[in-house]
Amino acid sequence: MPNPPGAWLSNLRRWRNRAERDLTIGAQVDALAQGARRASRALGGLTLDWGAIVPAPLAGSTRAASFSRGVLTIEADDAAALYAMDRWLRSGGERAIRAAAPTVRRVRLAQGGRAG
Repeated sequence: MPNPPGAWLSNLRRWRNRAERDLTIGAQVDALAQGARRASRALGGLTLDWGAIVPAPLAGSTRAASFSRGVLTIEADDAAALYAMDRWLRSGGERAIRAAAPTVRRVRLAQGGRAG
């Protein structure tokens, strides 16, 4: 059965016109929230609680950089922060991290770029 003459023209207008852009912020907020959840899962949930687990002077100059196969890598801004983090880990900090995230088997320290 052939299409009516006006149907072809209305289909052409629908195909040729660009769809209106979505100017709401909802999709961007959802993408940002999904990225935060993905980062949290990748680091064993430590990113959100880093300030609560680590003492305040260390939390500002260190960060949980990566988590792979049970090994948490902590990056420090400089050698002084690296040394202070090492002292804190040896004095019971590693137990605090393991209590907060039982999936952590080992903690590795590295000197990285700007933490934060």
